[in-house]
Amino acid sequence: FSLHHISQNQKEMGRCAPGGSPCPPTLLQAVCQHMHVVNLLYKTMNGGQPSVMPEQEAAWFLQSLVQQDGFHIVDYRFQSGEDRRRSSKTRGVRWPAFAVLLNPKEKLLLVAVRGTQEKHDHLIDIDLAGEWLFEPPAQGAADAGQGEPLLNGKVHRGMVKGARFIMDTYGLRRIVATLPEDYTVRLGGHSLGAGTVALLLAMLKADPKLRHRNVSGFGFGMPACMEPQLALSLRDSLTAVIHREDIVPRLSFTNLVRLREHFNNPEEKAWCKQQLEEDYQCLWKYVGWTQAAQAAEPPPNPIDASASSLPALPLPPPIVPAPILDASSPPPPEPSAAPAPAPGVKGSFRNIAGDLVAPGRVIYLRERSGTGEYEAVDTDCRHEELQRILAVSSSALHDHNMESYVKVIRGLHLKSRLHSFTPSDPMSANGFGDAMPKPQMLQSSLLEDGSWRPCAVCQRDVTDIMILKSDAHRAMATVHCRQCGEVCCKECAPAGDSLPDFTKELWAVRTVKDRRMVLPGLATLEAQRLCIRCQSIPSFC
Repeated sequence: FSLHHISQNQKEMGRCAPGGSPCPPTLLQAVCQHMHVVNLLYKTMNGGQPSVMPEQEAAWFLQSLVQQDGFHIVDYRFQSGEDRRRSSKTRGVRWPAFAVLLNPKEKLLLVAVRGTQEKHDHLIDIDLAGEWLFEPPAQGAADAGQGEPLLNGKVHRGMVKGARFIMDTYGLRRIVATLPEDYTVRLGGHSLGAGTVALLLAMLKADPKLRHRNVSGFGFGMPACMEPQLALSLRDSLTAVIHREDIVPRLSFTNLVRLREHFNNPEEKAWCKQQLEEDYQCLWKYVGWTQAAQAAEPPPNPIDASASSLPALPLPPPIVPAPILDASSPPPPEPSAAPAPAPGVKGSFRNIAGDLVAPGRVIYLRERSGTGEYEAVDTDCRHEELQRILAVSSSALHDHNMESYVKVIRGLHLKSRLHSFTPSDPMSANGFGDAMPKPQMLQSSLLEDGSWRPCAVCQRDVTDIMILKSDAHRAMATVHCRQCGEVCCKECAPAGDSLPDFTKELWAVRTVKDRRMVLPGLATLEAQRLCIRCQSIPSFC
């Protein structure tokens, strides 16, 4: 199924991505101002080395890294944990690791929350049930000090419990209340930390005593943790950065239902069955099972003659997926204090099936399918590409790593500086400044007659170096040179791939050299594939 998705993407290669509003450079720069502090929380879990006093060692290590920016640590919970106090109202609640830092010179309080790294973090992530951000007024929310009616909605239960622990049990609300009026409060995080930050921001904005304070938030790899109407209400104070095929911001129940329906489509099953049968024939040919041997003893084939024999995924109780939001449509109406569950859906299942999205203003770092060049788009949760799962592969997890965000953002910044060179610059005399070429359009993987395009370097079929030759594996074996844009095989555009070695025994493999290079013209510092012809051609793109 995932290879079919790759195959469809390969067939559409060369087409320009849909348009969008460009992200202002100042906005991306403001979001990334304290990005390094969030990234450092992953590196200071144990103070950089084992210690008999890990908490003090971690705090010292973090302080040594951020002191050059003028920050002083107020508190640092370097590990996630669970409240096990017998008399605590939050007994059993888990919270992520976080740090509270103060910059007196800039009059700034920074709260950084780490993403998933430990056992308790994973337990928070899988607590997917929906829960009200605030209790409905009928159940006493107005008496709990929340004041006038609030914009309420369902949120991620595990994250909101952790946010409540940081806000009330730990005392972040009291810390913010005691700050001088001219101080700015900034919240930031990645992944799990980004979702927790979004909920902390919503709580601070809802507090009548604190809503006048200058509070803002940012998050990288923002998870789907709020209902759409609540997510859009934070657009002015929360900025989320989402990278390409990152699956975490798209892990809503509605997207999973759409993916399940696509997977259970009879045409999809028939296509998968056909590809498997072709791959089995290639496998028997590779191991030397001749047609005469097959006639005498048919080879085992687990694929039944009927496509309907493929098992279907178990179906949950019936529910209609939420419609895809349109950016041109008016904002959804504000929910009432306690909306009734959808007809025919039980309340408990509705809690699990809540349609959650990534909140706030979204900076979408996407890759243009026509050129492979990165661009930053200013949008929100109503963007069409954010309302469906784009990839079911390892790239969806790779794009969620903090390192991938850093490489793309640094690449965008580097490209903007390269474009800013003028002829008076010293570099222009060497042909650097005014010779920034535009990225080449990626060649379509299909010819005009619908057949697959051969390698532009060796002119062979891209599957000649592979064992399996179905269209599914042909799509996986087809790559593009990111400098000239032509279709190549993995032999002619090497990137450390493991390929079959037909000169040795069965199942022997060989590893080609990794000759990828960084191309600043694509606005990313991630290494890109180059064909063997372009590897010796110096070019910024």
